Amino acid sequence: MRLLTGTVGAAVLAAAIGLLGASGAQALPFIQGSLTIGGSVNNTPPTPSTSIVSALNVFNETAASVTSCTTNFVGCSSPVAGTLNLLSQTGVYTVAVGADTFTFNTTAITSHPVATPLTGSPPSLADGTNTIIAQGGVTDSLGNFAPSLFILSYSANGTCQGINAPPLECTSNVSAGFTASFNTFAAPPPTVPEPASLALLGAGLVGLGAVVRRGRKA
Repeated sequence: MRLLTGTVGAAVLAAAIGLLGASGAQALPFIQGSLTIGGSVNNTPPTPSTSIVSALNVFNETAASVTSCTTNFVGCSSPVAGTLNLLSQTGVYTVAVGADTFTFNTTAITSHPVATPLTGSPPSLADGTNTIIAQGGVTDSLGNFAPSLFILSYSANGTCQGINAPPLECTSNVSAGFTASFNTFAAPPPTVPEPASLALLGAGLVGLGAVVRRGRKA
């Protein structure tokens, strides 16, 4: 009887450990790769103005196109740019890869732009942002991948026709564009066993403990 109890306890424990291992083996892969898109910024200040993009806190974007995509993003198309808001630290971008759609949600801005004056010789003037660094999470619509993290490197540049008032001012023909580069990396959350697996593991440990106690009494 003692041998049977020990065998049952060991079997339950082995089954629990096997179940935990199986659940870990079924984990989805993280999204890997890089993606660069570009497009237009359409909320530049009205003229006359002493800046184009360097003083913006919100970038309204249109006409996005793909510059490059690697690894899980190979074959990417139809990028949709939105609004990068430095004040609320938000921004949403999507790109299609076959039937799957990847969505990038910006959640934090870690490096902000510094306002700089216009440069150039009238009538051709320009300005630009330093590189803005942000981070967030990326998911896919088909559920083929685990939610992953990304780092965003973002920059914008503008040109205009203007005069030296002084200072330098844009008076007409204002245009601006952006470049957004996403690089993903895996950051797996701590492994939390499912309740059923924990219960099975507990039962195995209790059974095994009972066998050891009986053995000591004997």
